[in-house]
Amino acid sequence: MDPEQHKHEHDYHEHPENETRLISEIDGEDWICGACYTKICSDDERFIYKNRSEFRFTNKAGESFNVITFLKANEVLESGYPTMEFTWFPGHKWVIAVCGRCYQQLGWKYTGPKIFFGLIRGRIVKAMSVMN
Repeated sequence: MDPEQHKHEHDYHEHPENETRLISEIDGEDWICGACYTKICSDDERFIYKNRSEFRFTNKAGESFNVITFLKANEVLESGYPTMEFTWFPGHKWVIAVCGRCYQQLGWKYTGPKIFFGLIRGRIVKAMSVMN
């Protein structure tokens, strides 16, 4: 991470009122970034792949991920170049997807016959789990 990006992330987390403002703008059924509470997507935007939207995958490094698929993801940036290498969804290239506010990796964007996002449960959380 470059120093300027880190500075903005630090500034953001130093002001808890930012989290309160963001939470007030979302619905309990929304999925938000677990690090900065930015709204990422709604539960009704799930993408069904082979009759389901939740998966568990293990990458070549042995790390396991619980992944939820969505048609859309707001406030998400792509990092890197699309590749077919080690794809979990045959026929689909992937690229890393990061939160546009805090830059935490949230999952991957997939392109191919369909365009969708595979987001990591835990990196995104249901808004109701952090609302009072």
